[in-house]
Amino acid sequence: MKASIEDSDENYLGCRAMSGADILWLALRWLHAIAAAGWVGSALFYAAVVGPGMGRETPSAGQAPSSDRGWTLGQSAAGEWREFQEIAAFVLIISGALLSVNRLTQPNIGAAYAIVLGVKVALAVLMALLALRAVTGVKRGAASAGGLVSSSWFTGGLGAVIVLLAIILRMLYERTLAA
Repeated sequence: MKASIEDSDENYLGCRAMSGADILWLALRWLHAIAAAGWVGSALFYAAVVGPGMGRETPSAGQAPSSDRGWTLGQSAAGEWREFQEIAAFVLIISGALLSVNRLTQPNIGAAYAIVLGVKVALAVLMALLALRAVTGVKRGAASAGGLVSSSWFTGGLGAVIVLLAIILRMLYERTLAA
């Protein structure tokens, strides 16, 4: 005799109901994705919009900025961007570590998955170091407009590669499930 829907873990669509742990992992994945999108998106926005608005001339060391509103606005935006980058990096480090351990402890995860994940983590560390260098320059007031824009383009580009690696990891994981 077939069990009724009330006697099983499946809902009326034939899907297993989400457990509390499933909901927590979903929330963690969502936070990781939002932080990544914000970090990469803000780097590209800074490079494409804020940086050019700052102008190409920066004050010399020890010289007060001119009345150039672009530079002043850009410095203010750089300070806000720095704070956002620090929060996003914290969320990415914690969520990334937890998600990596969760995936690597799954049965049948192959070497390809581990290698791609290692490359993704290495690039993320490089991206974090570049961002840290840029925001440290902003804190000291030593960052130039051109330097911040170049760093932002490179950070955004690295972020785009990391997103591609995340997509590849997802595909590798799905193949593991199908096998």
